[in-house]
Amino acid sequence: MRQSPRWLFLLGLLGLWSSISAQAPADSADRKGDWALLVVPLVFYTPATDWAFGPAAFLRYETDDDCLGCNASFTRLYGYYTLARQWFVRLDGETWWHQNDYKLRHDFSYAITPFNFYGIGNTSPNRAKEAFSQDRILVRLEGSRRLVANRPLYGGVIFNWQNWRNVTVDPDGLLANTNITGQRGGHVVGMGMLLNYDTRDNVYFPRQGFYTDWFFTRYSKGLGSDFGFSQFRIDARYFVPVGDEATLAWQGFTQWSSGEVPFQMLSVMGSENWFRGIVRGRYLDNNSLTTQLEYRQPLFWRLGMSAFVATGRVGQRVGELVDVTGFRWAYGLGGRFTFDEKEHINARFDVAYSDVDGWNYYFTIREAF
Repeated sequence: MRQSPRWLFLLGLLGLWSSISAQAPADSADRKGDWALLVVPLVFYTPATDWAFGPAAFLRYETDDDCLGCNASFTRLYGYYTLARQWFVRLDGETWWHQNDYKLRHDFSYAITPFNFYGIGNTSPNRAKEAFSQDRILVRLEGSRRLVANRPLYGGVIFNWQNWRNVTVDPDGLLANTNITGQRGGHVVGMGMLLNYDTRDNVYFPRQGFYTDWFFTRYSKGLGSDFGFSQFRIDARYFVPVGDEATLAWQGFTQWSSGEVPFQMLSVMGSENWFRGIVRGRYLDNNSLTTQLEYRQPLFWRLGMSAFVATGRVGQRVGELVDVTGFRWAYGLGGRFTFDEKEHINARFDVAYSDVDGWNYYFTIREAF
C-alpha cells in the first residue's frame, strides 16, 4: 500500500488542533430557539480516500419549549477534497420536535468519486482491481414518530433518490466488457419503511444501551427508477460497561437485496466504520453479513485506546451468509483523543490488519459505531 508522506500526518494533527481550539463549550439548551454554531477544518485519512481536507459547519438547535432531556436537533454542512482526487459535499441532519415524539432525518450530497472495482462476489481476486469514476447525487429523507409512549421506539417512512452520471470505466475491465447492472449510470427512486429503537446513554460515545435500525426500501420503475429491486437492512448495536470506565461494544449488520440491483447499491463489506482492515467496496454482492466487537478503554487526560475484531462476508444468496468457510476477518488497535469532553466526541487513529488487504490505517472523527 502506498504510504503518505509524514508532513501530511503533521498537517492532519494541526487541523485537528485547530478544530479543538475553535470549539467553545456550551451549556445544554432547554428552551425553543437556543442554538450553537461550530465551524472547524476537516482533516481525515482512510484507505479509500487517502488524506482529505475541507471545511465543516455544525448547527445545534432546540425545537421544544422547556423540554429538559429532549434531544437536540442538528444540521451539518461539510465538504472535502481527497488526495485520491475525490470531491464530496454533504448537508445532513436530524430534527426533533413535540417532546421527542417526531423525528426527521435529511441527507443531501454530491460526490465525484474515483474508486476501484474488484468484481462481484466473496472471492473476487486482488488482480481484478480496476479504476472507475462517477458523479453521484443523493437525496434521502426519513420521517418517523414514537410508537409507544415514553419508549424510544420509532416507526416511519423513507424516501431515497440517487443519480449516477459521468461514469468512466477501464475499457479493458469488467465494467466495460461484462453485463453489470449500473455500468452506464442511471438513477433510482425508492420508498420504504423503518423501525428504530435506541436506549444508548450517549450518541457519540455510548457506554451502555441497545440500538437497532430496521429498513425496508422498494425501488420501483413505477416511481421513475431505472432499476426495480428491494433492500432490507438491520443494524444492531449493544454496549456494556466494563468496570468504572471501559466499554465493550458489539455491532451486527446485514443487508439483503433482490431484483435488478445496480452495482453502486450492492451490499458492501469494508470501510472505516463497518469493517476496518478492508478497503471500502472491496467486496460487493446482493447480500452481506458483518459483525464486530470492540473494547474501549480511557487511559489518562483525554487519551484512550481500543482493540477490535471483525468478521463477515458477502453472498449472492442469503443462505450463503451462514457459510463460515467464506468469512473474512480483521483485527486492530486504536488510539483516541477526546476533543469534546462534554459530548465525548473522539478523534481516532486505528491500525487494522485483514486477511485480504494486510495493514490499513484510519484517522478520522467519532467512533466506528
